[in-house]
Amino acid sequence: MSMIQMKHTRYAHSEGHLDLTFDDNGKHLLTCGPDGDLRVYKGFDDDDPVSHRVGDVVYSVAYRANRFYVSSDDNAVKTYTFPDGEADGIVTRFMAPATHMVFNQSGSKLLAGSSDFTVKLVEVETNSQVVFQGHDAPILGVALHPKEHLVASSSCDGTVKVWDVKEQKCIKTIPGLPKSNDFSASHTLSRLTWNKEGNYLVIPFGTEIRVYDTTSWQISFILTDSCIKENVSIMRFSPCWRYLVAACWDGQFILWDFTERRVIQRMKHPQKQTITAVCWNPKEPQELAYCDSNGCLGLIQNVIPEDAQVTKTARVSKLPNGDLVNDLFDDVEDDMLVEATNPVVGGPSDVGGPMSEEDDDDDMVDIRALKKEILGEFLDDENSKDTDVGSTTGQKEGESSTANDGDVKTRPVYVQGFEPTPLQPPFQPSSCPVHFSHRFMVWNSVGIIVQYNTDEENSINIEFHDTAVHHAMHVTNTLNHTMAALSNEAVLLACETDEDTPSKLVCMHFACWDNNKEWTVDMPSGENIKSVCLGEGWAAVGTDKRMIRLFTIGGVQREMVSIPGPIVTLAGHTNQLLVVYHAGMGIPGDQCLGVRLQTVSGPKYHSKLNGELLPLTPKSTLVWAGFSAEGTPFIMDSHGVIRMFNRSYANSWMQVANLKKLCKGKSDNYWLCSLHENPQQIRAILCKGGRYPPTLPRPTIQILSYQLPLCNLITDKGTLEETLWRSKLMSEHMNWWESEGFEVDESTKAQALMPQQESLMKLFALACKTEREYRAVELCQLMPNHHTVQLAIKYASRLRMIQLAERLTEVARQKAEEELILAQRALQRADDDEIDDDDDDTEVQHGEDIESHHPAISSTKLSVIQKHSGKLVHPQKEEDEMEGEEEQENEDDVNNMSQDLYEELEQEQESKHKTPVLKFGASKNRDVTPKSLSHSQSATKNPFKVGSQQKTPSVTKGTRVFDSLDKPKLNNSPRMATSRSKNKSVGGRQKKVVLKNKPTGQQKLFASGKNKQKEVCSEDAKSEKKTGSGFQLWLDTKEESLREANPDVEDIKSLAEKEFNNLTKDEQEEWYKKAKDSSADADIRKRKCEFMDDEDIENNEYGNTKANKKKLAKKSETKNQSQSGKSKLKNFVFEK
Repeated sequence: MSMIQMKHTRYAHSEGHLDLTFDDNGKHLLTCGPDGDLRVYKGFDDDDPVSHRVGDVVYSVAYRANRFYVSSDDNAVKTYTFPDGEADGIVTRFMAPATHMVFNQSGSKLLAGSSDFTVKLVEVETNSQVVFQGHDAPILGVALHPKEHLVASSSCDGTVKVWDVKEQKCIKTIPGLPKSNDFSASHTLSRLTWNKEGNYLVIPFGTEIRVYDTTSWQISFILTDSCIKENVSIMRFSPCWRYLVAACWDGQFILWDFTERRVIQRMKHPQKQTITAVCWNPKEPQELAYCDSNGCLGLIQNVIPEDAQVTKTARVSKLPNGDLVNDLFDDVEDDMLVEATNPVVGGPSDVGGPMSEEDDDDDMVDIRALKKEILGEFLDDENSKDTDVGSTTGQKEGESSTANDGDVKTRPVYVQGFEPTPLQPPFQPSSCPVHFSHRFMVWNSVGIIVQYNTDEENSINIEFHDTAVHHAMHVTNTLNHTMAALSNEAVLLACETDEDTPSKLVCMHFACWDNNKEWTVDMPSGENIKSVCLGEGWAAVGTDKRMIRLFTIGGVQREMVSIPGPIVTLAGHTNQLLVVYHAGMGIPGDQCLGVRLQTVSGPKYHSKLNGELLPLTPKSTLVWAGFSAEGTPFIMDSHGVIRMFNRSYANSWMQVANLKKLCKGKSDNYWLCSLHENPQQIRAILCKGGRYPPTLPRPTIQILSYQLPLCNLITDKGTLEETLWRSKLMSEHMNWWESEGFEVDESTKAQALMPQQESLMKLFALACKTEREYRAVELCQLMPNHHTVQLAIKYASRLRMIQLAERLTEVARQKAEEELILAQRALQRADDDEIDDDDDDTEVQHGEDIESHHPAISSTKLSVIQKHSGKLVHPQKEEDEMEGEEEQENEDDVNNMSQDLYEELEQEQESKHKTPVLKFGASKNRDVTPKSLSHSQSATKNPFKVGSQQKTPSVTKGTRVFDSLDKPKLNNSPRMATSRSKNKSVGGRQKKVVLKNKPTGQQKLFASGKNKQKEVCSEDAKSEKKTGSGFQLWLDTKEESLREANPDVEDIKSLAEKEFNNLTKDEQEEWYKKAKDSSADADIRKRKCEFMDDEDIENNEYGNTKANKKKLAKKSETKNQSQSGKSKLKNFVFEK
């Protein structure tokens, strides 16, 4: 009895993916590998193989009709003569290397799959080819149907596709394979195959083999075994088509009797290496050759055990009564059947050899076994009932068996029902799949997080684009984090639960000012984190329990929100939270996703989207969801289509780009990183031949442009319309900013309007040129104000289109009325705001901090007025409307200002500074500190208004009012920006036309020496107040040395607090005592100062200190600025 024999492996090629095949007579063994050589062995024991150089890296080899075919890294399938190895031409080319090749039975057709996602069926003689496209990742394996009308292919995208050769289309897609991004990174080769008749498609699925019926494409049965621990990678039928060998990723071999569906042999690679290729010897069915990833060649002999071959038994003297077989076959037919099947079943490799004629009784073949093998599932006897056999699954659905021998089984009728689309799994935006050993966990506008998960290390690197935010960090990934989020405040990491530990959330709050910068939260038992995100001051996680958990950035648990479906992804920006989840079962091939957009901070929570369905391209999935830098939600699907949330148009989604159309190669894709509306930029990484970028070498971000999918973009009209609506759409975020309480600089809005106005005017000119007057009127109705319409009227009049000019005059009149109404409403709102501001003025704080907290209130109100009216309002009128209680005599003087100056201000408004500025002012509906105005801030208030007595900072009366004359930084408002070139006196000296500050009470025009004395004393007391604590005194002493030692630290005060806390208790008490003594001295000097006149102050030793010399110089400067009441009134009035 022959035993199985595994010969010792021998070196063949360098380490990597190897392939092999036999020649037609089974005498030569051909191998190829990553060293670029093809070697020809005259049997396994040949110590001097012939080598042929065919490329740098060879992926696959096949042999037919005295030629061998190889696919190498030059992306071509080439043919060579055998055994000479002479080049004989190119069969076909791909955009990437071909990974697998097979021939049909006759050798006339070659089927090949490539890393460029395509499969080709090529006629070898004519080079005509059929191309199959539809996979989203490199091809792993291909198989040609015995009748050559179907093709099957497996891919790294996790699917198996069955193609119709004649129609060149996919007729069946079977998901469920392990996914990867490259052929070399896959943990299975997924080499599928057909049986001899072609009625079964055999596919490796993980640790099992699924057999699909080709008529219904339902699973007919499953082959599995308890010893299989790793993925089944390769399957090959024996030359007799009865036995199926499967090679696993860990070097395990399993041999099945496919007819009886039972395991008959188990073998193991001696070194447990990954098997990369398996091939039966066509002339020696008991020999099985293989290659491993270590670059070695191996051989297994006597693969099929003797007891597994066709059993030789004595002829049965009598068959059971009523057996259908007696009616179908007589003895003569039985003899013919035995004779016909001997070459297939026994063959030259049968252990028993040819049948001997010495003993007829012993050499008779069991007729029942032969009939069962040939007739298959149409006949049944007592030994072939469909029960669990060996490692197969149970009885097939729809089949029936009887207890009587010979009952004919009817073939089951399959009806293919509805197949629901698999739900896409959760994901993190701008991240790579978890199974990558080196992957980006996140890449956004703040920084990059990279995970390294190999046998040597498991770590996370965090890098920031701006090192001023934080330095790079390296974290050991002991908890096996798989999700990450990054913002300017913190890093958020999360892991799923395993057998020992629950799902954890870890936050590294690097912007925290205390020493404890990290906190961790464990999820409840059985709850897994699926997605995380960060906003300003908050964090959110989505779990598999359909729950959104909110946390403060410091670790305080907040609200918990339930969602109606499994989570897909989360995204955050400022106070906005975007939640995407499965809302139900979509139509076949589509995902049905719901979306929520809500605010999670502020005095009032509100929701813009609450369960609306997310629009996606047909047959696509969501691959990115997030916000632009300006805070507008965006999404991108797997077809490269980017959509933008349009708040101004009924909260709808609009397509703004298609990145797939920007790719040159069919297998290329763009990986989105971030988006910007101003400037209009899409920042993405080009992934050639895949969907995800490699970590090394570090990919380069490309700047792409938006393009709305309007019609006729090749024409001038279509191009101008696209520019118009794209510019309008990308500027809508400014309206949202204002609604949220932010102040938008008017120059920014004017800059955003310029391309819209330019496009409208060009479209208007084009309409006039083509005599489309009705279209011209429609375009003018889209213009932003009546000034633009006036330009259109002039253009129409110049072209002598009188009727059009008359109709446009009516349009201009309507727009002017609308602007007037909006201006009146804005003024009314400004009056209401002034009442609130007067109430806030009673809470004005003392000190220098007032001047740096809030922008000028006059600038804010003027921006609001201009936004609604589109023109400037009389400055003094605005002053009277906002103040409400100006004195009549001052109103008469201000109302006499020249009308020419208003035109000058309007011209200045049109040509004002164009740099985008977003002033994050406090919203009136937010819980913020009440507004307080210093003298330098209220630059447009009347200095002579009699107001209520309020607490004001101690200043020199009569001089501080005009300090703003020397502060050009106050010209933030368009109302205060005047042209210096037009304000020169006769003598050539410039006069500044600036509105004066409004003090909180009536002030005198002249300041006495006593006032000066009080100013000096008050400012001196203010400086002494700074040293009122021990820490402040210590900081004043050590600040210079700290800055020298830490030049890169911006917040020196936080560093000083840490250093001061590190002092001993006695040292701190000593500083507190010094501060107390210093405060006592300050009180003495203050009391002394009350009895000193100006001359004493100047001669006093206290007044001659270095600090107070500066104060005296400043006092002298303000004294020179004091003027008479008449001159001040003249300066307050605008002059030409």
